[in-house]
Amino acid sequence: MSDAFVWALVGCLGAAPLLMYVEQKPLPAACRSLGWGLVVAALVYVGFALVAFETAGAWLGLEMLGVILYGIFFFLSLRSSYLWLSVGWALHPCWDVMLHLWGGGHRFTPEWYVWSCVSFDVMVAIYWVRRVLRSHKDEDRGEQRQ
Repeated sequence: MSDAFVWALVGCLGAAPLLMYVEQKPLPAACRSLGWGLVVAALVYVGFALVAFETAGAWLGLEMLGVILYGIFFFLSLRSSYLWLSVGWALHPCWDVMLHLWGGGHRFTPEWYVWSCVSFDVMVAIYWVRRVLRSHKDEDRGEQRQ
């Protein structure tokens, strides 16, 4: 079994407590919890860059741009459609892989973290789109009963 697979499994298992927690919350509160989680997921890479003293110029700026980008998805999910949060979580694995596995971020980001984060992100994205669609389906059923 490869290390990447093991760490991806760890990420899936790590997502479970968060998803069980937000499942108990109403949709708006769950959105806020997962939205802040997405921002924190982006901030972790800023932390890796700072710890590795990668503060000279563009790279730290790029990581901060990621925080802003994923913050925008959070903001859109609060103002427009909850599904924007799924888009943010679904795109974060691309950020993980392109910048921190294949790109220059590999110099300061542990590979185990990238694989764990990718699977964590995918689990949250799938959960959230299913939860939002389920709530829409429940609302439609409620309208049909009235």
